[in-house]
Amino acid sequence: MDAIGLDERYPQNALDEEWLPAAGTNGWIVLSKDHEIRRNFLEIDAIMVHRVGCFLLPRNLKKEEMVTLALSVLKRMENISRSRAVPFIYVVHRAGRLERRDTEEWLRRWREDREARGLPPIIR
Repeated sequence: MDAIGLDERYPQNALDEEWLPAAGTNGWIVLSKDHEIRRNFLEIDAIMVHRVGCFLLPRNLKKEEMVTLALSVLKRMENISRSRAVPFIYVVHRAGRLERRDTEEWLRRWREDREARGLPPIIR
């Protein structure tokens, strides 16, 4: 599995809704520490519409800790990425536990938010 740093392809200040479509189009799995990505409508919508697989690492990790944690759960992330249809969002906890966040309740709220904005509730 190859890894590409966001700053290798996009400017440092690129908005998530700018690069997330490319992640979906290219089939990239996103590994990020940006937990706001799952609360911001534009970012959630980009993940869902462009079918992005996303793993969120703890926010306060140093680079070395992030690499160590990611490597420790890499096989499980690969298995999820191969067995689950995109889009998906998982949180990676410090202890290595992976927790699915795109639950039915979460998806229901996303659909309601789309409807409130006059958008179709379901993406095909």
